[in-house]
Amino acid sequence: IYWLPTLAMAENLLIPLFLLSILLLQQKKVTKKISVLAGVTAAGFYATKYAFAPLTLLFPLFYIFNIFKYKHSKQERFVQLGMLGIPFGLLLLNIFGIDQLKMVIAQLVSHWNTTTKTTQLEADTYFSLTYFSNHFPKYADALFGNPQRFLWDYTPLVTKWLALPGLLGLAIALKKSSQKISIVWLCLAALSQLLFIATFYVVDIRYVYHLLPILLLGFGFFLTHLQKSFFTKHGQRNHSTSYPVFIVLLALI
Repeated sequence: IYWLPTLAMAENLLIPLFLLSILLLQQKKVTKKISVLAGVTAAGFYATKYAFAPLTLLFPLFYIFNIFKYKHSKQERFVQLGMLGIPFGLLLLNIFGIDQLKMVIAQLVSHWNTTTKTTQLEADTYFSLTYFSNHFPKYADALFGNPQRFLWDYTPLVTKWLALPGLLGLAIALKKSSQKISIVWLCLAALSQLLFIATFYVVDIRYVYHLLPILLLGFGFFLTHLQKSFFTKHGQRNHSTSYPVFIVLLALI
Protein backbone atom coordinates (compact mmCIF):
# COMPACT_ATOMS: atom_id res chain seq x y z
CA ILE A 1 0.00 0.00 0.00
CA TYR A 2 2.94 2.35 0.63
CA TRP A 3 3.50 2.54 -3.16
CA LEU A 4 0.42 4.74 -3.56
CA PRO A 5 1.83 7.86 -1.84
CA THR A 6 5.51 7.23 -2.63
CA LEU A 7 5.51 6.40 -6.36
CA ALA A 8 3.96 8.89 -8.78
CA MET A 9 2.79 6.55 -11.53
CA ALA A 10 -0.38 6.13 -13.58
CA GLU A 11 -0.95 2.62 -12.25
CA ASN A 12 -1.84 4.07 -8.83
CA LEU A 13 -5.14 5.25 -10.32
CA LEU A 14 -6.03 1.64 -11.11
CA ILE A 15 -6.56 0.76 -7.44
CA PRO A 16 -9.43 3.18 -6.67
CA LEU A 17 -10.96 2.53 -10.11
CA PHE A 18 -10.91 -1.21 -9.57
CA LEU A 19 -12.37 -0.93 -6.07
CA LEU A 20 -15.09 1.32 -7.50
CA SER A 21 -15.91 -1.30 -10.15
CA ILE A 22 -16.46 -3.89 -7.40
CA LEU A 23 -18.73 -1.50 -5.52
CA LEU A 24 -20.77 -0.75 -8.65
CA LEU A 25 -21.37 -4.44 -9.33
CA GLN A 26 -22.70 -4.89 -5.81
CA GLN A 27 -25.42 -2.26 -6.23
CA LYS A 28 -28.84 -3.92 -6.18
CA LYS A 29 -30.51 -0.77 -7.47
CA VAL A 30 -29.34 0.22 -10.95
CA THR A 31 -29.83 3.97 -11.51
CA LYS A 32 -28.85 6.41 -14.26
CA LYS A 33 -26.11 7.96 -12.10
CA ILE A 34 -24.63 4.56 -11.30
CA SER A 35 -24.71 3.57 -14.97
CA VAL A 36 -22.92 6.77 -16.00
CA LEU A 37 -20.33 6.16 -13.30
CA ALA A 38 -19.89 2.60 -14.58
CA GLY A 39 -19.22 3.93 -18.08
CA VAL A 40 -16.64 6.40 -16.76
CA THR A 41 -15.01 3.65 -14.69
CA ALA A 42 -14.72 1.31 -17.67
CA ALA A 43 -13.17 4.04 -19.82
CA GLY A 44 -10.97 5.03 -16.89
CA PHE A 45 -9.17 1.69 -16.96
CA TYR A 46 -8.02 2.34 -20.53
CA ALA A 47 -7.39 6.03 -19.87
CA THR A 48 -5.07 5.12 -16.99
CA LYS A 49 -3.00 2.84 -19.20
CA TYR A 50 -3.90 1.15 -22.47
CA ALA A 51 -2.31 -2.00 -21.03
CA PHE A 52 -5.50 -2.32 -18.95
CA ALA A 53 -7.64 -2.72 -22.07
CA PRO A 54 -8.97 -6.15 -20.93
CA LEU A 55 -10.59 -4.52 -17.89
CA THR A 56 -12.15 -1.85 -20.11
CA LEU A 57 -13.68 -4.51 -22.34
CA LEU A 58 -14.71 -6.91 -19.60
CA PHE A 59 -16.24 -4.64 -16.94
CA PRO A 60 -19.12 -3.29 -19.11
CA LEU A 61 -20.20 -6.88 -19.83
CA PHE A 62 -20.57 -7.53 -16.10
CA TYR A 63 -22.45 -4.30 -15.58
CA ILE A 64 -24.77 -5.07 -18.51
CA PHE A 65 -25.54 -8.38 -16.79
CA ASN A 66 -26.59 -6.35 -13.73
CA ILE A 67 -28.84 -4.18 -15.88
CA PHE A 68 -30.67 -7.19 -17.29
CA LYS A 69 -30.82 -8.74 -13.83
CA TYR A 70 -32.49 -5.80 -12.07
CA LYS A 71 -34.28 -3.96 -14.89
CA HIS A 72 -37.25 -5.85 -16.32
CA SER A 73 -38.81 -3.51 -18.89
CA LYS A 74 -37.18 -2.97 -22.28
CA GLN A 75 -37.37 0.81 -21.89
CA GLU A 76 -35.52 0.76 -18.54
CA ARG A 77 -32.84 -1.51 -19.97
CA PHE A 78 -32.41 0.71 -23.03
CA VAL A 79 -32.03 3.85 -20.88
CA GLN A 80 -29.47 2.21 -18.59
CA LEU A 81 -27.48 0.86 -21.55
CA GLY A 82 -27.43 4.38 -22.98
CA MET A 83 -26.24 5.84 -19.68
CA LEU A 84 -23.45 3.25 -19.63
CA GLY A 85 -22.47 3.54 -23.29
CA ILE A 86 -22.50 7.31 -23.81
CA PRO A 87 -19.69 8.27 -21.37
CA PHE A 88 -17.83 5.06 -22.19
CA GLY A 89 -17.86 5.80 -25.93
CA LEU A 90 -17.20 9.54 -25.67
CA LEU A 91 -14.24 9.17 -23.34
CA LEU A 92 -12.59 6.49 -25.43
CA LEU A 93 -13.25 7.83 -28.91
CA ASN A 94 -13.20 11.62 -28.48
CA ILE A 95 -10.73 12.19 -25.65
CA PHE A 96 -8.31 9.29 -25.46
CA GLY A 97 -8.79 7.63 -28.84
CA ILE A 98 -8.28 3.98 -29.71
CA ASP A 99 -5.11 4.19 -31.81
CA GLN A 100 -3.05 2.39 -29.18
CA LEU A 101 -5.62 -0.37 -28.83
CA LYS A 102 -5.75 -0.81 -32.63
CA MET A 103 -1.97 -1.06 -32.67
CA VAL A 104 -1.97 -3.77 -30.00
CA ILE A 105 -4.67 -5.79 -31.76
CA ALA A 106 -2.90 -5.46 -35.12
CA GLN A 107 0.37 -6.72 -33.67
CA LEU A 108 -1.27 -9.76 -32.07
CA VAL A 109 -3.35 -10.60 -35.15
CA SER A 110 -0.32 -10.32 -37.44
CA HIS A 111 1.24 -13.22 -35.55
CA TRP A 112 -1.46 -15.51 -36.93
CA ASN A 113 -1.80 -13.99 -40.41
CA THR A 114 1.89 -13.86 -41.31
CA THR A 115 3.66 -17.20 -41.48
CA THR A 116 6.92 -15.93 -43.01
CA LYS A 117 7.75 -13.50 -40.21
CA THR A 118 10.78 -14.57 -38.23
CA THR A 119 10.96 -14.80 -34.47
CA GLN A 120 13.37 -11.85 -34.43
CA LEU A 121 10.93 -9.62 -36.29
CA GLU A 122 8.14 -10.64 -33.93
CA ALA A 123 10.31 -9.82 -30.95
CA ASP A 124 10.76 -6.26 -32.25
CA THR A 125 7.08 -5.45 -31.54
CA TYR A 126 5.70 -4.31 -28.21
CA PHE A 127 3.03 -7.03 -28.22
CA SER A 128 3.57 -10.51 -29.60
CA LEU A 129 2.47 -14.03 -28.76
CA THR A 130 6.16 -14.92 -28.89
CA TYR A 131 6.59 -13.42 -25.44
CA PHE A 132 3.73 -15.37 -23.88
CA SER A 133 5.44 -18.68 -23.06
CA ASN A 134 8.26 -16.90 -21.23
CA HIS A 135 6.30 -14.13 -19.51
CA PHE A 136 3.11 -15.86 -18.36
CA PRO A 137 4.86 -18.14 -15.81
CA LYS A 138 6.53 -15.07 -14.30
CA TYR A 139 3.22 -13.26 -13.87
CA ALA A 140 1.71 -16.46 -12.46
CA ASP A 141 4.54 -16.54 -9.91
CA ALA A 142 3.58 -13.02 -8.83
CA LEU A 143 0.01 -14.24 -8.33
CA PHE A 144 1.33 -16.83 -5.86
CA GLY A 145 3.31 -14.27 -3.88
CA ASN A 146 6.74 -14.66 -5.48
CA PRO A 147 8.88 -11.57 -6.17
CA GLN A 148 8.92 -10.13 -9.69
CA ARG A 149 10.06 -6.92 -11.30
CA PHE A 150 8.25 -3.79 -10.10
CA LEU A 151 9.83 -0.74 -11.74
CA TRP A 152 13.50 -0.94 -10.69
CA ASP A 153 12.89 -3.36 -7.81
CA TYR A 154 12.11 -7.07 -7.44
CA THR A 155 9.40 -7.51 -4.87
CA PRO A 156 6.16 -9.47 -4.36
CA LEU A 157 2.82 -7.71 -4.59
CA VAL A 158 1.86 -9.55 -1.41
CA THR A 159 3.71 -12.17 0.62
CA LYS A 160 2.99 -15.87 0.15
CA TRP A 161 1.17 -16.17 3.46
CA LEU A 162 -1.36 -13.66 2.06
CA ALA A 163 -1.35 -14.76 -1.57
CA LEU A 164 -1.97 -18.49 -1.08
CA PRO A 165 -4.86 -18.14 1.41
CA GLY A 166 -6.13 -15.30 -0.80
CA LEU A 167 -6.40 -17.59 -3.82
CA LEU A 168 -8.04 -20.25 -1.68
CA GLY A 169 -10.46 -17.66 -0.32
CA LEU A 170 -11.47 -16.65 -3.86
CA ALA A 171 -12.18 -20.28 -4.71
CA ILE A 172 -14.28 -20.67 -1.56
CA ALA A 173 -16.17 -17.42 -2.21
CA LEU A 174 -16.81 -18.44 -5.81
CA LYS A 175 -18.65 -21.48 -4.50
CA LYS A 176 -20.39 -20.11 -1.42
CA SER A 177 -20.72 -16.32 -1.70
CA SER A 178 -24.05 -14.69 -2.50
CA GLN A 179 -22.18 -11.99 -4.45
CA LYS A 180 -21.09 -14.36 -7.22
CA ILE A 181 -21.03 -11.74 -9.98
CA SER A 182 -18.47 -9.69 -8.03
CA ILE A 183 -16.36 -12.78 -7.29
CA VAL A 184 -16.42 -13.84 -10.94
CA TRP A 185 -15.39 -10.29 -11.87
CA LEU A 186 -12.41 -10.52 -9.52
CA CYS A 187 -11.32 -13.86 -10.99
CA LEU A 188 -11.76 -12.92 -14.65
CA ALA A 189 -10.22 -9.49 -14.16
CA ALA A 190 -7.10 -11.21 -12.84
CA LEU A 191 -7.01 -13.96 -15.47
CA SER A 192 -7.74 -11.78 -18.50
CA GLN A 193 -5.09 -9.23 -17.54
CA LEU A 194 -2.51 -11.96 -16.90
CA LEU A 195 -3.18 -13.53 -20.31
CA PHE A 196 -3.08 -10.19 -22.13
CA ILE A 197 -0.06 -8.58 -20.49
CA ALA A 198 2.00 -11.75 -20.92
CA THR A 199 2.16 -10.81 -24.63
CA PHE A 200 3.91 -7.52 -23.77
CA TYR A 201 7.64 -7.29 -24.40
CA VAL A 202 8.63 -6.66 -20.77
CA VAL A 203 7.56 -8.21 -17.46
CA ASP A 204 6.52 -5.70 -14.81
CA ILE A 205 3.90 -6.43 -12.16
CA ARG A 206 2.75 -2.81 -12.29
CA TYR A 207 0.56 -4.02 -15.14
CA VAL A 208 -1.24 -6.46 -12.84
CA TYR A 209 -1.45 -4.00 -9.95
CA HIS A 210 -5.11 -4.86 -9.36
CA LEU A 211 -4.00 -8.29 -8.12
CA LEU A 212 -3.17 -6.50 -4.86
CA PRO A 213 -6.80 -5.77 -3.83
CA ILE A 214 -7.96 -9.05 -5.39
CA LEU A 215 -5.62 -11.12 -3.22
CA LEU A 216 -6.35 -9.04 -0.12
CA LEU A 217 -10.09 -9.51 -0.64
CA GLY A 218 -9.50 -13.21 -1.16
CA PHE A 219 -7.60 -13.32 2.12
CA GLY A 220 -10.59 -11.67 3.78
CA PHE A 221 -12.90 -14.32 2.31
CA PHE A 222 -10.52 -16.96 3.65
CA LEU A 223 -10.60 -15.52 7.18
CA THR A 224 -14.39 -15.32 7.05
CA HIS A 225 -14.54 -18.98 6.08
CA LEU A 226 -12.17 -19.85 8.92
CA GLN A 227 -14.35 -18.03 11.41
CA LYS A 228 -17.40 -19.96 10.21
CA SER A 229 -15.45 -23.22 10.24
CA PHE A 230 -14.13 -22.82 13.77
CA PHE A 231 -17.36 -21.71 15.37
CA THR A 232 -20.99 -22.72 15.12
CA LYS A 233 -23.87 -20.25 14.85
CA HIS A 234 -24.08 -20.15 18.67
CA GLY A 235 -20.42 -19.19 19.10
CA GLN A 236 -19.28 -22.65 20.17
CA ARG A 237 -16.07 -24.12 18.75
CA ASN A 238 -16.65 -26.53 15.87
CA HIS A 239 -14.07 -29.27 16.49
CA SER A 240 -15.11 -31.30 13.46
CA THR A 241 -13.62 -28.73 11.07
CA SER A 242 -11.13 -26.79 13.18
CA TYR A 243 -8.32 -29.34 13.01
CA PRO A 244 -8.33 -29.83 9.19
CA VAL A 245 -8.43 -26.07 8.68
CA PHE A 246 -5.52 -25.61 11.09
CA ILE A 247 -3.47 -28.16 9.12
CA VAL A 248 -4.23 -26.33 5.87
CA LEU A 249 -3.09 -23.06 7.47
CA LEU A 250 0.22 -24.57 8.52
CA ALA A 251 0.77 -25.96 5.02
CA LEU A 252 0.11 -22.55 3.42
CA ILE A 253 2.48 -20.73 5.76
